[in-house]
This record gives sequence, structure tokens and C-alpha cells, in this order.
Amino acid sequence: MIYYIPERSEVSASGPERGECSVGVVIGIVFLIAIVAVSTMVSRARTNARKSANSSVRQSLNVSSSRAVDELRAAINQGLASAGVRQSGSFDNTQFYRVNTSIQLELKVWAEEGRTLAHLAVPSVRSTAGRPVKLAPVRPAVAAAERAVRSLDPQAIIT
Repeated sequence: MIYYIPERSEVSASGPERGECSVGVVIGIVFLIAIVAVSTMVSRARTNARKSANSSVRQSLNVSSSRAVDELRAAINQGLASAGVRQSGSFDNTQFYRVNTSIQLELKVWAEEGRTLAHLAVPSVRSTAGRPVKLAPVRPAVAAAERAVRSLDPQAIIT
């Protein structure tokens, strides 16, 4: 059998040779890189904006009052309920409240040296999909708890 191998000049120039790229492939690659770059920049900007917004949100409330433990706990519960936050459980003198599906508040109330102390805080800030959780819903809950304590005991020390 005899095989005929055409000369290079006889080969049709309809497609790219080995090692060459068509203009369409180059444009496609550039377009894909641009999409990834823009997506990354937008994601970073959103994450930074959320971190900045979260830094201005008060995430805890410390109270020192002359009222009884049960009175102070009831006042804070009432304030949180008025903000739409419901108790989700309790364990070892700590009550847990759900602000939304990803934010939880912890409340500890105890007596020490003739004063009643309370600490309401977001225990840890989680992230969803690699971004920090928005803490904006915590602001009205903490403010409502503070208003409830002030109405119960105007002399309370709140930090």
C-alpha cells in the first residue's frame, strides 16, 4: 500500500494549525477572565461593606442593677420580645434567643455583691457563604433590652 502525504502548501487553510489559536478562542478566554475578575471584586466589596456595617452595631449589653435577678431577667425578656426576638432555650443559667436563622443572643443574669448583673451578647459572629452575617437585626434587639432595663431601673449602670 502506498500512502500519499500532501505537502504543506497543498493543505487547506480552513482551521488553525497545531499550536495556534483562533481569534474567537482568545476573545473567549479574555471574556472569561474579565467575568472572574469583576465577580471577585464585587464579592470583596460586598464583604468589606458588610464588615464595615457590622463594626457599628452594638453587639453586647452589660447591666448592673439594684433590682432582683428575676425582675431584671423578666425586663430584658420583655424588651427582647418587643423587638421580635424569641427565647430558643436555656442552659446553665444562660438563656438563648434567636434573632434570625443565623444570629443568636445569649443572656446571663446573676447576683454578685448585692447587685444584679446581666450580660446580653452575640456569642460569635458566623459567616454564610464566606461572608460575615449581617448584624443589623441585633441593633433593635439590644436597644429594646436597654430601654426595658432603663424603664425598670433608671439608676442601672449600662455599658
